[in-house]
Amino acid sequence: MKNSWIKTVERDVLALGGVVFYFLVIGRALIEPYLLLLIQLGSAALILAAVYFFYKNFDTYLARAIILIVGTGLFYNSIAYSSFTLLIFVFMIFASIDLGTEKKKVIAGIVVGVIATIFAVLIGQFAEINYAVKNY
Repeated sequence: MKNSWIKTVERDVLALGGVVFYFLVIGRALIEPYLLLLIQLGSAALILAAVYFFYKNFDTYLARAIILIVGTGLFYNSIAYSSFTLLIFVFMIFASIDLGTEKKKVIAGIVVGVIATIFAVLIGQFAEINYAVKNY
């Protein structure tokens, strides 16, 4: 009984890196709208899709989670929020491994997520600068 409860919690935590949750955050960015966050999340999603087209052996949940953690962390600009999301991400790593994901796939997911995040942040800054220059 206890083991099934733990597995359920682990799957729930991993769902924070799921496609549905990713689109919920994009939907939130559309409401205000928060153009920078929207550009970062959208470009990161395109980068992940492109990588997945050529290389499928990575944990996509962890890759998306990194993007969401950094994107929302930059958006909220709060040490408390960023610390909490980092703690959740560490738990996601352990949950993914405990649920049977190969460590190589976990590491690859982290690497792909970091690369996509770096490019997304750079694209977002470039877009924000261009927007500011055009509207000056």
